[in-house]
Amino acid sequence: MRVTLRGDWWYNVKLAAVFFDKGEVNPKKETSAFLVKEDFDTRGNWKGVYGKSGYWVFGTMPKFAAGINAKPTDTEVLIPLVWPAGVRHYSYRKDPVLPDNSSGLGKAYDNVQIAFNAIPIGEDGYGAFPKGTMPKYIGYKCTDYEYALNQVAPEYGGGTEIWRLLVPDMPRKHFFPRQPKSPFDGAVKDGKLAITHEGNTRITECAIPWSEIPDVKKALDAGQTIKFSFRANDDGNMGNCLELARERSVSKRNSRAFHADWKEHWANEVEFGFEK
Repeated sequence: MRVTLRGDWWYNVKLAAVFFDKGEVNPKKETSAFLVKEDFDTRGNWKGVYGKSGYWVFGTMPKFAAGINAKPTDTEVLIPLVWPAGVRHYSYRKDPVLPDNSSGLGKAYDNVQIAFNAIPIGEDGYGAFPKGTMPKYIGYKCTDYEYALNQVAPEYGGGTEIWRLLVPDMPRKHFFPRQPKSPFDGAVKDGKLAITHEGNTRITECAIPWSEIPDVKKALDAGQTIKFSFRANDDGNMGNCLELARERSVSKRNSRAFHADWKEHWANEVEFGFEK
C-alpha cells in the first residue's frame, strides 16, 4: 500500500510520524481508510494512545510489530490532466487592474482606501487568538468595512466609484477575474465620491449611507468610539505605506488591515469619537 501526501503551491505537507493500531474487522476484506479524529494537541503524550501495533517517529528507529514494514520513497506518481471535451479554453490577463490598486499588478493609479473597525475582536466571525497565545499576538482581523475610492477611466464610463472591498460575511478576496463572485461584490449604491485637485494636492471626499455600515451607525447611536484608518496610494511612489496608523504606538504591522494582503499594513486601532 502506498500513501501519498499532496500539498499545494503555498503550503508543503509535513509528516512527523506513522502509527499503526488495530482497526475494525472488514468481512468483505476491502481496503479502506477513513478519518477517525483530528488531534491538534498531541505532542509527546501520544504513547499509549497511538502506535500500539507499531510506530515510526521520523528521526528515530522504527518499532513495528511482526509483519509490518514501512519505508519512504521519493518516487513521484504523476497523474495526467486532460482538458474536458467541449469546454472552452480561457486565458486571463497576467496583470489585471484590481480595485484596491495593488502595486506590481497592472497599472498603478492614485486612489484612497478607507477602513472601519467597529465590531469587537472575537465577535467579528474570526477567532480572537490561537490557543495558548494572547490577543493580537499574530496577524488578526482588525477591519470590518473597507472601501476603495476610485476614479473610473473614461473608457469604462468615467466618474467615480466607492468599491466595496470588505463587509461582514463577505468572502475575503482580491477580485481577480478567476475568483467567484459574491452577492457583496461591486460599488456602493447611493454613495457619493468627489475627487478634486488643488495644484499637486489631491482631495478625496466621500459619503457612505448608514445602511452600508450598520455597525458604525450602531456605535454612533450608543455613544461609543470607533476605529478608523485610511491608506493613500500614489502611482508615483507605490512602495511607501501611507496609512493613518503607521508607526503609531497603539498599532502594529498587520496584513488584515487593508487589501492587498501582501502589502505592508498597520493595524486599524486608532480610535475616534463622534461630534454632533
